Amino acid sequence: MLSTDLDLRLLAALTTASAPVSPSRRRQLHWVAGELTRFWADPTAGRTDDPAPGQGRQPLATLLGPAALADYLHLAETGALRSRLTRYDTPTAPRPGAVASARTRRDCLTLLCTAAGLPAPPGDRPLPPALHPHLDPQHGHRAITALNAAALGPRAQPLDVRAALVALLAHQHGLRTGEIAALLLTDFDQATATLTWRDSRPAAGPGELQTATLHGEHATVLQRWLTVRATLAQPRTRQLLVSVQGNHDGAGVRRPAGLGLQHRGLARAHARAIATLNARQLGQPGFVPLPATLGLLRPVPAS
Repeated sequence: MLSTDLDLRLLAALTTASAPVSPSRRRQLHWVAGELTRFWADPTAGRTDDPAPGQGRQPLATLLGPAALADYLHLAETGALRSRLTRYDTPTAPRPGAVASARTRRDCLTLLCTAAGLPAPPGDRPLPPALHPHLDPQHGHRAITALNAAALGPRAQPLDVRAALVALLAHQHGLRTGEIAALLLTDFDQATATLTWRDSRPAAGPGELQTATLHGEHATVLQRWLTVRATLAQPRTRQLLVSVQGNHDGAGVRRPAGLGLQHRGLARAHARAIATLNARQLGQPGFVPLPATLGLLRPVPAS
């Protein structure tokens, strides 16, 4: 909620800036407006233009002026203006914001300032972070071998089997996180051991159908997962990958195990599996920590 002191002026700029943009950008604009509201309302924020309370009575040109925005950006990028603490924050030491958040924040500030007829915020947009390199094929093969061994071992748990299947689909067949999450049970043909999915590159929309044949241990891992899935899946759940444990939907509503796994949950599950694998292999000859991002397991794109 925006402060009642600022609603009329800030909402006017927010409404103008939100009209021609996507729903995602609209949410980002509301996020930045919320941060600005908290910054203006805090008498201890350390502003250089006027440290006294009552910022809401000043003109919008002052509140969105270079001096105020420089102080706002400094505090926002240190994490001091979050509306709630995360598990990485403490009240005295918030976690600094990510570079991607800083870039989005400046984009939204530019839109808000333009909508209000004011100059763009000071400073340059931060450069994007350096891209992480794809996993070396040798280390990728080692990771798949270790995950397969855990999935096919006598003490394998459902999480082990699902983690191995997700990793091999990315590493061996190049599926993206969203493509894996979108797989349906009917996409696997047990008679021919083939898996079919629709290629979906980011920002390119649905692409062509792709088909891959699973051989050896890979086919065995998928068959093992189908056995495990049969004991977990809730009725009418069509997705190939389902949750192994109960969870909640973010609004406090508990969800049982066996529901379709969404792409964010899939990414988090993969990160946990890789962290466990790294801990298990720590100290072994030739050990190289594996990246937690599923996309870095995919084959290196042809140049």
